[in-house]
Amino acid sequence: MTFKPSAIRLIVFDTFGTVVDWRGSIVRDLSKWGDAQGIAIDWAELALRWRGHYRPQMDRVRSGEISWTNLDDLHDQALGHVLAEMNALPLTPVQHFHVNRVWHRLEPWEDSVAGLTRLKS
Repeated sequence: MTFKPSAIRLIVFDTFGTVVDWRGSIVRDLSKWGDAQGIAIDWAELALRWRGHYRPQMDRVRSGEISWTNLDDLHDQALGHVLAEMNALPLTPVQHFHVNRVWHRLEPWEDSVAGLTRLKS
């Protein structure tokens, strides 16, 4: 079977790791921010531990243990656990919110924008 480009209506693929550099983005963003705030945390370790909570948090929703919860809230809960695991100094609510929203500031890989633009055409 041959597909004509005009017949393609939808392309589905993973975003984290494929389109955006989630780990590098988090480390760069929060390292710079942490330095400005005087907050010394191993941001690379935090990023890995935090992402490690993703599947277990999603499983809690899938199993019905907790009701549907948006990803920002799941990340927020996981962040609290990770900060405690790492014995990090408590963040103010404003600082905690800023850190949690790093998932909204992820940077694309160098070729992602060009690749997505090409797929769109």
